Amino acid sequence: MEDVVAIAHSASPVGVSFVNPADAIDPAVNGTLSVLKAAATSSSVKRVIIVSSTASIAGAPGTYDETSWNEVCVEEVDRLGAGASGPAKYATSKTLAERKAWEWYEERKRTLPWDLVSLVPVWVFGPPAHPVSGLDDLAPSMKVWYNNVVKGTMHPDALVTTG
Repeated sequence: MEDVVAIAHSASPVGVSFVNPADAIDPAVNGTLSVLKAAATSSSVKRVIIVSSTASIAGAPGTYDETSWNEVCVEEVDRLGAGASGPAKYATSKTLAERKAWEWYEERKRTLPWDLVSLVPVWVFGPPAHPVSGLDDLAPSMKVWYNNVVKGTMHPDALVTTG
């Protein structure tokens, strides 16, 4: 972390095919805390940015702000465990990782030389971080993009109104 001024943490298991919720939740929470702990050892870091997801805040209809958490999916995973839906497991991993980041930061912010920011994009698109030998290897968000934009499965009017 020497000479690092800002950290953008976006790594997290992405997918909706997890069977055991812990396979999504544990790496998301532990990875986020690991980044924060590493940043805490640096005197040069001024800002840590957690690239989370709207999955961490959306879950019930309404207006969302910094006090919003996706309790709907967390409750589904708590109640159903492995039987919860894939999207609920993913959303729970993002919710718990971001919430734990804020809890950790709030307990230590008076002693840290940096601040914490959380971004909650709807989608993150970009080159895959892993080898892709075919369409089946694409991450879920890239599959949605490919199907809608390249294959044209989304009506052109919907592309304009929903992105």
